[in-house]
Amino acid sequence: MTIDIKNDQAVFNASNGSTHVTNLIKLIAEKTITPGASLLADGKVVAGCTHAVLGTAAKGVFGIPGLILLAANSFSKSVSNKHLHQHLVCTALGTKKLEK
Repeated sequence: MTIDIKNDQAVFNASNGSTHVTNLIKLIAEKTITPGASLLADGKVVAGCTHAVLGTAAKGVFGIPGLILLAANSFSKSVSNKHLHQHLVCTALGTKKLEK
């Protein structure tokens, strides 16, 4: 895993089969730092900050389950470029791609 600095943003690059390690680091960051940490690590600042703010609000309104759902959504978007609900809908419909 390498970390490149592009346009003043740190970008994680997974190579040589280290994708699993990178995803593990992102998952730990989601749990220990804040929801949106994995998106921030990918350089997606707006999406990462949005998840962080919504995660804080969800924790206040729904408690720990709300925080966990926001963190899971952020992680899902970071590693697969799909939100959590898109995975659930595709699985329920038995499709691989969600049509817009």
